[in-house]
Amino acid sequence: MSHHHPERINALLARAGVAAAGRVSWFGEIDSTNTWLMRQPEVHARVCLAEWQSAGRGRRGRSWRAPRSSAVLLSIGWNLGGANAAGLSLVSGLAVVAALRRAGIHSVGLKWPNDVMVRSGKMESKLGGVLTELSGTRCVVGVGINVKMPASDCAAPGRADLQSLGYAADRDQLAADLIIAHCRHLQRFCRLGLAPFVDEWNRLHVHRDRAVSVRLPRELLHGIARGIDRHGALTIDQDGGRRRIISGQASVRAREQVSQTT
Repeated sequence: MSHHHPERINALLARAGVAAAGRVSWFGEIDSTNTWLMRQPEVHARVCLAEWQSAGRGRRGRSWRAPRSSAVLLSIGWNLGGANAAGLSLVSGLAVVAALRRAGIHSVGLKWPNDVMVRSGKMESKLGGVLTELSGTRCVVGVGINVKMPASDCAAPGRADLQSLGYAADRDQLAADLIIAHCRHLQRFCRLGLAPFVDEWNRLHVHRDRAVSVRLPRELLHGIARGIDRHGALTIDQDGGRRRIISGQASVRAREQVSQTT
């Protein structure tokens, strides 16, 4: 797959009139797009886009690796001002869904707190994810979306790419759409907080009203996932009560489909 064309991406951003227009830095190789942006003295509306990362990072300290030019790998910086950062990764997930829908990909959902999932028949596979990092009022949002992975990579259970799902994605256009959607979602988030996004996120929640297991550092919970609350916590119905999950170290897995109850 050919490399990105940053001039074209910047032109698409300028056409959309977003703050990141003309502020895309492209690298053939880099340690991490998030790390590069965090090192910059000023990050607002700056974008780091790369073909390959030697030290890409995911949630809970895991590495994020993708073969060269097989994915869209980018990070966008933003100054939150006085906004509360709670729920930032959830809003980023919604921005990713908006960009994928613009590309004609509608069978996508979100797994708390930061996975982008795709539905194919009865199966749900991970298409990508987000990683948010904060430093004072500055945030960096990293996004990785699998576009055309080697067959051996997508043979792993629970992983998918756009090509294997039958989508011929234009990586430049998808990168531009991801940046545009993040600019718009982050602007709204800074003005209004998480509240306006909660209902939409819950509609896209792949585990909503399903039996799940939640692994915490010192506890394993079983219950029915109900979605996020206005603070971004995952709510679980368990033994007649409701539990809020806020730990960044929580791992959530579906157990079985259940009927919605009131």
